[in-house]
Amino acid sequence: MIVVAPTLTEMWHNACERLLFSSDEEVDFSNSIYSFVYGNILEAKSMEFEYDLGHDSWLTIHRWRKLQRDYLVPGEVPAFVDRCVLIHDKEGRRGMSTQMFFRQMHRDVRNRNHSWGNCLMAVSYRGFRNKIPPTITVHSRSCFLAYLGGLDITLVLKIVEELCDRTSLTPADIRFRWYVDAIQWHPFKSIPYLCSRGFREAVLDEEEWPRAHYPSIRASRRWIEKFETDPLESFKFAQARRMATRWRQVNGGQPFPSYPVHELHLLPEMFEMEES
Repeated sequence: MIVVAPTLTEMWHNACERLLFSSDEEVDFSNSIYSFVYGNILEAKSMEFEYDLGHDSWLTIHRWRKLQRDYLVPGEVPAFVDRCVLIHDKEGRRGMSTQMFFRQMHRDVRNRNHSWGNCLMAVSYRGFRNKIPPTITVHSRSCFLAYLGGLDITLVLKIVEELCDRTSLTPADIRFRWYVDAIQWHPFKSIPYLCSRGFREAVLDEEEWPRAHYPSIRASRRWIEKFETDPLESFKFAQARRMATRWRQVNGGQPFPSYPVHELHLLPEMFEMEES
């Protein structure tokens, strides 16, 4: 999948919607749970991003903090930003670029999280010369795009904002490119995205989107039907029960707490040197 959009907001939504409405022929792999598309390049000409961690993904502020502690190495963020500033001020004229690796996650086949390696792998920055804009490039092994994609984008955006605070740049001046080996659709964790974007009725429309041909819709429809009819105690898997609980909360007239992207910040500990 290749997506090019004016802003990060449009890039994310365009990619999510393409995956949601992809037919069996358009995805590289699907089963009763997941849909995959391999070899993806997502690009935005501006890093302007409208996103709400709570309303769009039904995630808590704890999840935002956990992402940082999982993937950022204390002390590496300011060092990376220092190099980016130097490229902006001087070294970009010589074509220099720089990079930062995300924390290497511990692999454990008994722990399904990270058993196949990092989701986020590295980020690089290049400055500009003549008409080439400054660009942040992200490399990922995998991403549940509609569920955690907004969170991953926010993490990179907050690093970029540190660069902008020390230069004349704004996020709107910086191009974003994301190489994702595997973009995945998760059937029940993506339901918050469906609700926030107004796709619930489309997903339930068998005549327009027959389940026999659309794997992401097929899987999500099954989970929406379960959330609407099955009692909470029937969800044995903790993550499914948690999402079913949040479904009842939101659809019962209690909006999920709002955490808009402009109110999120990097943890102070990310700017301290890690003890050796």
